[in-house]
Amino acid sequence: MLHFISNYSQEVEIPQPTAPRGRDREAPVYLLSHTTKIVVHKAYKDSCAEMTPPARVVKYSTSNNIWRACVPPRKDVCATCERIRKAVSDVFEENETLASAEALRQHIITARKERDAAMPTASA
Repeated sequence: MLHFISNYSQEVEIPQPTAPRGRDREAPVYLLSHTTKIVVHKAYKDSCAEMTPPARVVKYSTSNNIWRACVPPRKDVCATCERIRKAVSDVFEENETLASAEALRQHIITARKERDAAMPTASA
């Protein structure tokens, strides 16, 4: 299961250009937002069924335990989202709050467009 998660993430990842704050040696890799653990487990089951002979499949609960134990948790938002969200919560003036909230809204719209462009279409 762990090898499958690693291989799966390499196929559908959204790599970040650099490691955050220069502390990590490797930049984080994010899966698309529609990719849940259930989606990954279903892909894993399908992959095991296609093997000759079919491989043994671990249950969903076991795959979650493996995921939690072996895959470092990552937030599902980028550094820009975090920075803007912090700015929204740190301001005291109404105009600053509105400006920060609008900046976050625009960033989310842009990120959504990028994510939609990166997602494979059903006709492909």
